[in-house]
Amino acid sequence: MEIVIPEGEYEGDLFANHKGHAVFEAVTELCRLGFGFAEILAQSQCEVAFLEGVFQTLKLPVKLRRQTRPFHTSAWVDRLVIDVSESEEEEETEDTHTAVRRKLNSANRTALVLNESIRKLDYQLRAKKAELDRTLKEIEDLENTLETMQTPGTGP
Repeated sequence: MEIVIPEGEYEGDLFANHKGHAVFEAVTELCRLGFGFAEILAQSQCEVAFLEGVFQTLKLPVKLRRQTRPFHTSAWVDRLVIDVSESEEEEETEDTHTAVRRKLNSANRTALVLNESIRKLDYQLRAKKAELDRTLKEIEDLENTLETMQTPGTGP
């Protein structure tokens, strides 16, 4: 379904008649994801009147700026207590750093072992490939010799 709209004519039942169009679904989804009128307008580069008509048809508020909902109430802020003590924080940080350092050392050792294994396997693979290439060359030479022997008048 394609909407063909003459320039500047965004009035009447035009939007209501095409409510199932993908444009409406896209605008609904973008609004659900938190994008506002101004952001959609800037990214889509469509006409302001057209986008206003879509928003009005979908009964969405036409706000010029994105507005996030408050994540707290004043009572919540009044009850909020943040307890920070330096001694616990330093101790936890040191324990965390030690644990991370151990994991990194272990991972580095594992990486070195794996790197050595990969290097050995790569060397073996190259040797096998060279051997296979020599064998294929010998087979090709033998086939050529056989063809020359079977060709009448050129053999011994």
